[in-house]
Amino acid sequence: MLKKADPKHLAFIKELIVSGVESGAFDAALVAPGAEAAFFNGVEQGLRTGRIVTPQGPERLWAFVYFNIEKEKDQPLGFALLRGGDRMVEFWMAAIAPAFRRQGLGRLMFSEALSMVPVKNMLGRCNSKSAAAASLLLRLGFTDLGTGPEGTRFLLGPKSDAATRDAMRRAIERERRA
Repeated sequence: MLKKADPKHLAFIKELIVSGVESGAFDAALVAPGAEAAFFNGVEQGLRTGRIVTPQGPERLWAFVYFNIEKEKDQPLGFALLRGGDRMVEFWMAAIAPAFRRQGLGRLMFSEALSMVPVKNMLGRCNSKSAAAASLLLRLGFTDLGTGPEGTRFLLGPKSDAATRDAMRRAIERERRA
């Protein structure tokens, strides 16, 4: 079951993000010298306020921690961070704790998160080394839009409209040619 994340969950989220950087699932720039403190301060502020500041400007943050009372009653097993606005939301970052992976919990967490965010157009961006995340999103009905020039895979949510899908494909193609 998903619960709204708050600042007390930051250490757990940070641990999984750092582990994800080490495995290549998340971008190493997140923990680069000088960037790590600013990134996690921004996440903490987002956990408090529900808003984060991105290079594109301020965005809403939906932050969840995942608990499975059948596995571990009081211990979070994963997190999901989604960001965006009224028209488009991005599955920004998500992870399941290593001891609980490959048990179907990621699928349960993602499915529940999809139902809790009231925005139709959903984007998933997966690092080239995060095949598990891309595979999961595809099983949840996301459409593969292609891979950008830096190896990032773009996927569009199952309820997204055709106009958004076509615009995203054109943008990816423009980036590839640039």
